Amino acid sequence: MLFARELARREPGLRSNSLHPGLVRSGFAHNNGGLIGRLWGLVDRFGLTPQEGARTSIRLAADPSLLVSGRYFSAERVAKEAPQARDDRAAARLWALSEAYVGG
Repeated sequence: MLFARELARREPGLRSNSLHPGLVRSGFAHNNGGLIGRLWGLVDRFGLTPQEGARTSIRLAADPSLLVSGRYFSAERVAKEAPQARDDRAAARLWALSEAYVGG
């Protein structure tokens, strides 16, 4: 979320957003045995199908009414971020650290 926010600030002509697809039935942890595997099997029953989980991503990519940048989306709409995700100083620090790690 911080990286998308900083990219949107640095490149105003580019759309950069973040999103949460929801709890998607992805099969995560199904290969685990024991309690963890059973718990994830139970959780998956309440999750979204992969197609439902993709809706927010597809809408952000295709809906011309969502020409925004630096925002966070959930359930196909703009959602409120946690205060930590709105910290512009933290976003700038993350950007600088990312550049240092990749040699930028």
